[in-house]
Amino acid sequence: MRGPYCPSCGQETKIALPTARQFLRQAAGRYVALDGRLWRTLFGLLLRPGFLTREYLSGRRRRYVRPARLFLVLSVALFAVLRLFAEAPIFVADESADPVSAVASGAGGLDVRIDDDLNLRFEGFGEVVGAKLTKRAEYFNRLPRQENGEQLFLGLCLAAVLLR
Repeated sequence: MRGPYCPSCGQETKIALPTARQFLRQAAGRYVALDGRLWRTLFGLLLRPGFLTREYLSGRRRRYVRPARLFLVLSVALFAVLRLFAEAPIFVADESADPVSAVASGAGGLDVRIDDDLNLRFEGFGEVVGAKLTKRAEYFNRLPRQENGEQLFLGLCLAAVLLR
């Protein structure tokens, strides 16, 4: 065949996988259009409880975004919004203590302290929240030092991935 299209039927002859940018542009154009399926689905989901379920069970699925795809799109949107608007905690070394000790300070004088034995201490969280956090910290502090280190490492890795 000569050229990018079949001379008898008009079908494209060049078959190539789209790049990630092309794929996202096509997906965004399909779902975010003002008359697109995403807006119709969100309208039904938010303002007409049970409507989408009845439509789905009646076989009228083509007008709306499928449930798994809707979950994926909304999850990506949620993480994008969180990334744009959430404030990351500020980690500061506590110079008055050992180099191993650390403190994570947030807004309003809220502190999370970790001592040499990898024990947690919460300060400045108020009575109700502070009591719950202290109870959890006591349970955590009863664990062996090795397990405390593993848990802290996993938590920091998860926080780094979520804040990236």
